Amino acid sequence: MICDLTKVFDCVSNEILLKKFYYCGIRGSSTQWFNTYQYRKRSVNVSLQNQKGEFSSIWKAVGSGVPQRSIRGPLLFIIYINDHPYAKPVICLDDLSMLIAADNLNDLHTELNCTLNYMSAWF
Repeated sequence: MICDLTKVFDCVSNEILLKKFYYCGIRGSSTQWFNTYQYRKRSVNVSLQNQKGEFSSIWKAVGSGVPQRSIRGPLLFIIYINDHPYAKPVICLDDLSMLIAADNLNDLHTELNCTLNYMSAWF
């Protein structure tokens, strides 16, 4: 089964990611740096330009997600998803492949539904 995780980088919980840093051996000043620089100082706004002029929203702090189109974004996502029991076989950034086996079609159907329900709750 292959899942395409749409906007997956936007769904990463910063609080959970920082806890996972600890279990990966990232501690102390490195964790503090990510906490202050990465998550508390990022903000976004939306700008639109048309025939009537240019419009811009106010800047808003980002509370979740990892930066896209950056060097560290994919690494942070891999740290985030690394402990997922079904994700171990194959992860390619926003695509997740899971290998599911069963003895018969009914068992496969049951296992597939259980796996999808678990994945939905985990994400």
